[in-house]
Amino acid sequence: MAVFQWNQTLSVGNQKIDQQHQQLFEALAKLQDAMKAGKGKEEVMSTLRFLSNYVDKHFADEEELMKKHNYPDFENHKKIHENFKAKVKEYINKYNASGADLSAIVTVQQEVGDWLIKHIGYEDKKYAPYIK
Repeated sequence: MAVFQWNQTLSVGNQKIDQQHQQLFEALAKLQDAMKAGKGKEEVMSTLRFLSNYVDKHFADEEELMKKHNYPDFENHKKIHENFKAKVKEYINKYNASGADLSAIVTVQQEVGDWLIKHIGYEDKKYAPYIK
């Protein structure tokens, strides 16, 4: 199982956004720790609730910065955010419908972690020069 940690290479040069990214990494670490302790089922819904609230607030903050600084690829970035919001809702609906087995917990942790690393490391890095 991969360990997802924020590090300076993922910084976009904006303290508020970097702190929000770090909060998500902390939530994933908490889920991973719970899984190691055999308590992943108890923690997964808390993580999904956090994630649902997080994406609404964080993406709105990012999008506000991109608009304010006339980021030219804003519309595409916003679509990527909307797709991820839909994915989070899908996770929550699936969990509510069938509960959380180990496979579902690992999937959430792995897919969110992978998405986060790729999104920050590639997409968010594109807007970084505009918001500094």
